[in-house]
Amino acid sequence: MVFRLARIVALLIGVTWLWACRCPPPDDEIFLLHMPDEATQALVDQCLQAHQCLPLCQKVAGPNASIIHCEIHQQPDPAFIEVHVGAQSFCGA
Repeated sequence: MVFRLARIVALLIGVTWLWACRCPPPDDEIFLLHMPDEATQALVDQCLQAHQCLPLCQKVAGPNASIIHCEIHQQPDPAFIEVHVGAQSFCGA
């Protein structure tokens, strides 16, 4: 009886610990740029032409964002550019 109770308690503690240690899913953010300044437009061009979008995503999401996904979507109106950024949330103890 004591061993059965101990196993149940250990199982509950283990499940609780595993649940608490799960990292949250990545944050998905969309930034809509309207007529970007010259510096930002240069980053947009670099992303479109050379497929190097990380500098643009770092500029719009912030330098401390842990970016795991970055892409650009042009809109029907050329004055607007959609930047899609997926960033990993902090997951620490």
